Amino acid sequence: MKTLKKIALAAIVAASLGAVSTTSFAESDPGRVSYPAAQAVDMLAAKVQTATDAITSGSDAETTSKLIKEASDFSKEVNANDRVARAVAKQLTS
Repeated sequence: MKTLKKIALAAIVAASLGAVSTTSFAESDPGRVSYPAAQAVDMLAAKVQTATDAITSGSDAETTSKLIKEASDFSKEVNANDRVARAVAKQLTS
């Protein structure tokens, strides 16, 4: 009986972990736009460049902070995986 309880508990734990696992829901949210790695890196570089240009041109603080916030928020699109890391390295060297 003790062994049966352990087996049942292990099965319940495994089933519950599988049911709510993040890999089970790995698809993108319905309203969210997913970008390919190279496109996401290019878009992030453009947003950072826009923010940098605003800073160097002496734009007002509110506009500059909005641009920096947009770039920071968009950086979450770039996932930390090998393909993105290679694309970022390629962008920085070119």
